[in-house]
Amino acid sequence: YLFTEWRCNIDCHYCFQFKNDSPGMTMETAQSALDWIWSIGSRVVPLMGGEPLIRKDVVLEVIRYGAQQGFFMYLPTNGYLLDKVFIDEMGKAGVAAVNLAVDCIAPRKGLPKALLNIEPQFRYLVEQQKKYGYLLFFNINICRTNLKDVKMLTEIAHQNRIGTDYHLNE
Repeated sequence: YLFTEWRCNIDCHYCFQFKNDSPGMTMETAQSALDWIWSIGSRVVPLMGGEPLIRKDVVLEVIRYGAQQGFFMYLPTNGYLLDKVFIDEMGKAGVAAVNLAVDCIAPRKGLPKALLNIEPQFRYLVEQQKKYGYLLFFNINICRTNLKDVKMLTEIAHQNRIGTDYHLNE
């Protein structure tokens, strides 16, 4: 994992990253880290946070550099900061996988990662997936308050022919 950013733009009840004031990684440090990771034989790099897209410009540079080096570049995001321009740019940069974190259909207290909040971004990611060749999947945190949502999100993923990844939280 390459933690490019510690801060996050939303506050989920199970996470500690919101309002974190730690500085994010510089591009120089990211390149050095990627070079070292390559030297030890790793070929998959997930960009982590907080929310990596707080600094979209750095993320694009890291994806581009990593993809050019031959890495499978993996971007987890809550989707709030995605837009069509960025989705196209990350596709061109060589992102290999997009992990879209959603925990529920509609937002609720402590669970702001709702599909309805990012529906346009999700639709565009699905549309552009074939063009750019990235994998797309939902990352779903299972809590006692979202069990029905987990089932619906899984069905939506299947309908859109994307993957799912589950985490248990409480």
